[in-house]
Amino acid sequence: MTKNILVTGASRGIGEQTALALAHALPSDENNEVINYGFQPAKPIITYLKHGERALQVASVIQRSRTDLDLNPLVFQMDITNPNSVVGLSRKLAPDYLNLDGAVFNVAGGLEGEGNDAVFSEDINHYGQVTLLGALGSVLKDEAVITFVQSHWGHLAGEVPPPPFEGYGTYVAEPKQRGEKALRERVERLADRGILFKVVTGGIVEDTPVGRRGIRNFPEWTARQRGIGNVIKAKEMGLAIARTVMSRESDPVVWVGADEATFRALSKELEGE
Repeated sequence: MTKNILVTGASRGIGEQTALALAHALPSDENNEVINYGFQPAKPIITYLKHGERALQVASVIQRSRTDLDLNPLVFQMDITNPNSVVGLSRKLAPDYLNLDGAVFNVAGGLEGEGNDAVFSEDINHYGQVTLLGALGSVLKDEAVITFVQSHWGHLAGEVPPPPFEGYGTYVAEPKQRGEKALRERVERLADRGILFKVVTGGIVEDTPVGRRGIRNFPEWTARQRGIGNVIKAKEMGLAIARTVMSRESDPVVWVGADEATFRALSKELEGE
């Protein structure tokens, strides 16, 4: 039976690549190598905030790529910082999708044009995520998998220095760590339903706005990250997220880019310089 997976913020970037990966609709690379997905195709349920046309384009790509399967994605607008919008999404899902098999908590922000706003950063990276989990309680299937999209710096905030991007530690890494912790605690309360919480944490995603800005403004720092394999693409991150949300057997924390030990070692070097 085809699984239904919610992906927030799926109109572009990592969320878009996650939705495409779930449907086995990722574009081939330059070598035309067949992608080993490792799971059966799933039906993505896509949310967006501002980029509605882009979200519909993602859905269209999936429809055209998978004419052999009934994977027509649903597309909904949702503002995760607005509790009414979040609850509204759960009500829209209820009539047709009483049983979500999983959800990817991807949407995040703090530096991408919103300005350094502590309230907004906390709402989008922390409180809004908790509100969404609560709203989805009635539509999540028992044994569903909740997957939180994180960065290495957010996952280890307070233990490693943040990237040199102005405001990243305060407005992204720290609130995302609080969001991760809060979600983990709340999912643990759902243990009697068999619902699992997993984290996919990545390095610098070079084809996202924040990643491009960091690479452009901090070439030496980026070179050090690249040297340990910690500069990645959204497609790589999206595929890892899709594999994680589709498997109860995957690791509770999946590292994309540098592994934890290598990342910690470089962070310690950079802190001492």
